[in-house]
Amino acid sequence: MDPIATFTAACNEAKQVLAKVGPDQWTLASPCSEWDVRGVANHMTGGALMVAAALTGQPMAHVDDYVGDDPLGAFSAAADAAVAAFNADPAVLGRMIKLPFGEMPGGAVAGIFTNDEFAHAWDVAKATGQNTNLNPALAEGCLEAAKQFIGPDFRKPGLFLEEQAAPDGASAADRLAAFMGRSV
Repeated sequence: MDPIATFTAACNEAKQVLAKVGPDQWTLASPCSEWDVRGVANHMTGGALMVAAALTGQPMAHVDDYVGDDPLGAFSAAADAAVAAFNADPAVLGRMIKLPFGEMPGGAVAGIFTNDEFAHAWDVAKATGQNTNLNPALAEGCLEAAKQFIGPDFRKPGLFLEEQAAPDGASAADRLAAFMGRSV
């Protein structure tokens, strides 16, 4: 699957998960200990906005709250903007893109944010009692990518905790979550 299609699929999966969050579930604890469900959605939205801004060369407003009263709507709009930015110029995959944490090829940006949006969709699904068996083919691809870029230097609070055990027969999405340090 090409990086833009994979990023698009991750965003679509995240939209589906966020659409199932009930009004009383936004304050539930999430597998990301620093955020509740709304906080995870806020992070996901900020990430999509960062991608859209970086790809289009526009400044990004850094605020504490990207989702306001409509986490699903805010994330959907941000994800759509990021997907549109990739699709507007697919050659961006080979160009260097400047992000707040470094400069890298657009293809790497797509890969990092594919994993981020997908993994956090799992966090929201887990926190809200949804099925965590998210898009198996995409989950397998994300797991393989995560194994390539999450090394020992990234295993620390605020990034990725130590890999956890996944139960026998766990879905690919659950195995990805366990690899990224979540309790499955």
